[in-house]
Amino acid sequence: LKKMHTKKIKVAYFHDQEEGKLLEVTEWANGAGVDVAITDDSGRQLIPLSYRDAKNLRRLIRYILRPNAD
Repeated sequence: LKKMHTKKIKVAYFHDQEEGKLLEVTEWANGAGVDVAITDDSGRQLIPLSYRDAKNLRRLIRYILRPNAD
């Protein structure tokens, strides 16, 4: 997991060399959200999320990954 700052825009990324995947999160210039870019064998997918959407997505992921979520 790496993080870099470019002109006050935050970028964090994770590169899985074993599977050839790149996951990149870039903060919007206006600070209102992030772009999530997933690059793999099928190409690049871009998912723009406001911070509210990102927060709700994080809640859902935590719920799904929680032990005994059934």
